[in-house]
Amino acid sequence: MVNILKNVQSTLFSDRLAAAVGGRYDPAMRRSVQTVLMYEANRIVQEKYDTLRPFQRKSILFDTCTDLLNSLHFIPEYLRGEILFRTVTGKVPLSPELVWRRMKVIDKEISKSILSAITPFLKEGKSHDDVCEDFIQHQYETLSGVQGKIHPALWEYGHLNIFLAYRMYYKGDSIDTDLPPADSIREIIVPTERPEELKPPKRRKSSQQQQGGIKKKKTQQVEEESSTTEMQPEERISLLKEVRLYLDVLCDFKGVVPQGELDQIKKELFDCLPPLPANEKDISGIKKLKMDIEPEEQGSQSNESAVVFSNTGR
Repeated sequence: MVNILKNVQSTLFSDRLAAAVGGRYDPAMRRSVQTVLMYEANRIVQEKYDTLRPFQRKSILFDTCTDLLNSLHFIPEYLRGEILFRTVTGKVPLSPELVWRRMKVIDKEISKSILSAITPFLKEGKSHDDVCEDFIQHQYETLSGVQGKIHPALWEYGHLNIFLAYRMYYKGDSIDTDLPPADSIREIIVPTERPEELKPPKRRKSSQQQQGGIKKKKTQQVEEESSTTEMQPEERISLLKEVRLYLDVLCDFKGVVPQGELDQIKKELFDCLPPLPANEKDISGIKKLKMDIEPEEQGSQSNESAVVFSNTGR
């Protein structure tokens, strides 16, 4: 089999990506292309991280992803606009924070799902593309239970969306040392002020929160309710959506980030939820979101302040 990427004369990311996907984009490739955009953007800007503040790193990574995306002229514009969405159906754009978090786990995901299983396919004289195809075929047969049948076209994009990053940036069981240099499409502009979308949601104390397992006095509850329930419906909905978005992203880190850290993040997100409004017509959305991240099991501890949060599905 011809080694596709080695035959590409151009070192431009857009040309290498086009070759890696066979010259034609399909919507099934969206998450895979999104992943390699983040990976390539990080290659371009990572040398600048040491001198930047965290929000600046996230900002230039996101901007570089956007620049790279706009350079992919082999992808129709109407499909290009969906690639940096959180989900196509929800049409929620990825934020700089989410792009940063996803980028940080790409190598870990490749190591866990591919490098740990690809060794049997690495034989002397075997091309990188042959290794990739044999691995995909093996995964198809393993997951489908059908032996000897060629995997459907584009199958890996629906079941191994991280694999395109392996194909483009790895060789054998390690990162390819012969990669072309990463060149920025334009001058990288570093922001001096934190963009609004990078600011974390404000923590709002609910009247039902407890301190040391002891409920607050009724007078304190009344005071807090009067100060925290005066949110406009639009503000409440926006905050709920933001918390839900962060919860969805946590699903991508299951098995990669220690469960204890995920539980702590979920607890902090729960604390960010606004208190229930006085108008019962407005509380269904908040109740549903709170129920989604309440613990499935309370465990044996009786301390009300000890809460174990369950994983939230997509």
